Amino acid sequence: MAWTKSDLKRSYPCNKELLAFLRERKGWTQVELARFSGYSKRLICKAEAGEAICCHAVNDLAESLSLPDEPVYPEDLISDPVKMAQDYIAALYIHQKDIVKAIRHFLDEDITIRLPGDPDMLPFAGEHRGIVEVERAFEIFYSILEVPDGHDHTLWYTYLGQGNEVIVWGESWIHPIGAPMKEPMRLVHRMKFRRGKLLLVDVVYDSLHGKRVLHPEEHA
Repeated sequence: MAWTKSDLKRSYPCNKELLAFLRERKGWTQVELARFSGYSKRLICKAEAGEAICCHAVNDLAESLSLPDEPVYPEDLISDPVKMAQDYIAALYIHQKDIVKAIRHFLDEDITIRLPGDPDMLPFAGEHRGIVEVERAFEIFYSILEVPDGHDHTLWYTYLGQGNEVIVWGESWIHPIGAPMKEPMRLVHRMKFRRGKLLLVDVVYDSLHGKRVLHPEEHA
């Protein structure tokens, strides 16, 4: 899987956790990865230590670690999905309606965000594909919801990276404008990355609870 970057550097440090995960997914030792990729064990050890290796080696390792239905791209090996997931969650709280502008540099052109629920009750619910649709979804979201003053979101989220996917467990205190919640909304974000960019955000939460939060008059 060749690079798509037009401004390639001579060398890059690999994401050592991701590289080791992909190697172990193949069931290979470092020696076996070296043999199948055409490099020395020393280079594999160097890459898995997070040291820089030449861009051609990154490309060859990506090809060796690919599966028929799950290609690995060189950009994947030099990216940090967990860090991008953390930046995405932070942007929800810090940049809010301007989130897409803030994280545009790591959004795939085909980004898809899925938010469960009935759009008649939760106006932001649905599957939103592409930059324009996603941006519009967040505009709607933050036209009816707001972040609590002085809220530290970092206390409420846990991240687990597995290859190019990150699962985020959290509790959100983002609430209807002017109506703080008494308890948080529990939710899970499943994020998928490709070529070092965010491709999919699949959010799971209790949409009936969300409906009650937005429309308390119906449950008075």
